[in-house]
Amino acid sequence: MRKLLFILLIIMLYFSFNYGMKYLNYALDLEVEKEINEAKVSLTPSEPRWVDEAIYIEEHKDDIKPKFETVVSQYEARFDLLKTETLDHIEQLKTEVLGNLNTETNPLTLGMTILKYEKKAEQLEQEIDQTFDDFFKNYLSRLHQLGYSTTPVKKLERQYEYTKRNIKNELVQEANSWIEEQKRF
Repeated sequence: MRKLLFILLIIMLYFSFNYGMKYLNYALDLEVEKEINEAKVSLTPSEPRWVDEAIYIEEHKDDIKPKFETVVSQYEARFDLLKTETLDHIEQLKTEVLGNLNTETNPLTLGMTILKYEKKAEQLEQEIDQTFDDFFKNYLSRLHQLGYSTTPVKKLERQYEYTKRNIKNELVQEANSWIEEQKRF
């Protein structure tokens, strides 16, 4: 009789854990989707998104072909602006994450918070990659259109990949040190 009750208890725990994890993922997906929708609603049509204005450079309306150095300096300035805005956005998200994680004491809600921000970080990375990809395509198209070398685009793409890799490594190191701090308490 005890064995039967024990087996029933294990089966019940298995199903409640299995469905609990599905519910947790579902709840996190809903929360992330809700935050994304709220962010979309908060943007007004007159207010440009933080990346849009840095991607496109106005076309020259006259028939004079701009100098290679002028085109390169314009796009490098836009790249630097886009990079700065991106780093600021990442720093804001990091501050928000640390603020929320430091206030959590319950391990379950702490885990949910970590999963929520992990999804947000993945979405942010995809958005940033797409933004820079659009920027590089625009830059490459402009250089091709003018008949110039595309070497500067490749240089900026390498710089972007290098910076992205360094930021990811720094964030992983910060996360590991935060986890180690939490273990001490």
